[in-house]
Amino acid sequence: MRAARALLVQALEDPEPEACARVLTRACDRFALVTTGAPLASLAADPLPSVLRDPPALSTELLRASPRALDLVAFAARDNLWLARREHGL
Repeated sequence: MRAARALLVQALEDPEPEACARVLTRACDRFALVTTGAPLASLAADPLPSVLRDPPALSTELLRASPRALDLVAFAARDNLWLARREHGL
């Protein structure tokens, strides 16, 4: 959650709307992951809506080509995600 808060502060301080939108999108992706605990559910919610319906080979290519998916999966691989879930009783 600290990472999400830091992203929010960064977004609010950034005067560029596009940069602000990127930071807030990243925070939303991470929030969805923390609350669901499921990277695929978080990816299907917005970055890659077809990831659960596509054939595995296509899903793999979509994941590799998506910076948002790579960022979210990297965040999922860190211990602090699971610590945040435990801290919030999830």
